[in-house]
Amino acid sequence: MAFGVTTYNSGAVGILSANVASLQQSLTGQSAYTTLGINTYRYELFEGTCVTIDNATLTTYIDPIASKKGEINAFGTTDQFLLYPKYYSTENAAESAAASIYGTAGESSTDGVLSETTTYISLDITYGSPVTFTVGDVVTEPSGSTYGTVAFTTSLVASGSEYVGKYAVKTWNKTAGVGIGSTMTASGITTTTTGIQYIGVGSVFKDIVAVTIYPNLEPAVPSADNPYAGRRTEVSSTSNAGLGVGNSFYANAISNNTFEDYIDVSGTLPYLQDDLAFDTALNPTGLTTIGDLRTEVQTLRTGITSFVGAGATVKDLKNGYSVNIWSLSRNAVVAQQEINNLNSAISILQDPTFQ
Repeated sequence: MAFGVTTYNSGAVGILSANVASLQQSLTGQSAYTTLGINTYRYELFEGTCVTIDNATLTTYIDPIASKKGEINAFGTTDQFLLYPKYYSTENAAESAAASIYGTAGESSTDGVLSETTTYISLDITYGSPVTFTVGDVVTEPSGSTYGTVAFTTSLVASGSEYVGKYAVKTWNKTAGVGIGSTMTASGITTTTTGIQYIGVGSVFKDIVAVTIYPNLEPAVPSADNPYAGRRTEVSSTSNAGLGVGNSFYANAISNNTFEDYIDVSGTLPYLQDDLAFDTALNPTGLTTIGDLRTEVQTLRTGITSFVGAGATVKDLKNGYSVNIWSLSRNAVVAQQEINNLNSAISILQDPTFQ
């Protein structure tokens, strides 16, 4: 036969007071050294391990790979290019040259170090006096619109009674229709283009470990209705070591072995440098050294897999406890809000004005 409490002292006030007592008991059960305390203790244990793994991944693999890329970059500077220049008649040929030296898209997961390829356009000119085109100066097309910027500083050289040479333009407007005969202005000097060639360029970014961050979970934000709101992807670093879930490695900060398929992260990806395709026949030693360094990059990338996998596994366990902490903390907030509401109602019911 079913039974239960059917009468309360003080009527409605008694019912509300009983509810308050029940809620207060539930809060006591979530206090330190009980459910919330246990989950917090276990979370901190796993978090410490995650911090260790993340930092070890950075110092053992990510930073050394970046260092090797830095050594490669030394051969791709504009100064090195000007020592061993190479110009191409088409954009495709120039981009292919850069990929041949520094790595194709398909080699991104092995020994390639590029994230994309592009070109500088080189404009041949003749002028009546000696002039210098300065890196960073704006280049304008015949319409007066910005065409790009001077890629590196160059000067014209004497040829009979005139001065001849070329200057390269980066981030150039490929839809402008500039060609032989176009009147261009660079560094304040207006000239007529007599020839066009291209320089191969490859962009180098650091390899990264991407991690998914839930800001409402670490630390727990009990006032938030959804623990997964605000989800974002960050590049793993010493400043966020141990946080988040889903550690994933991306060579050159791109996915699917596809140039320009950059990982979408909060903030900016760690860019290193643009490397220029030099004349490998003039600098065979540079080409050989780059090849050796690329092999070292590949070796490091092979080793990073186990570290990243370990980080992902332990973070999944840690995340379970962070979800529990948020849930318990959130329940406490909701319960306290309900207690406050009930106490407010009790005060109203006990107010003589409403008797």
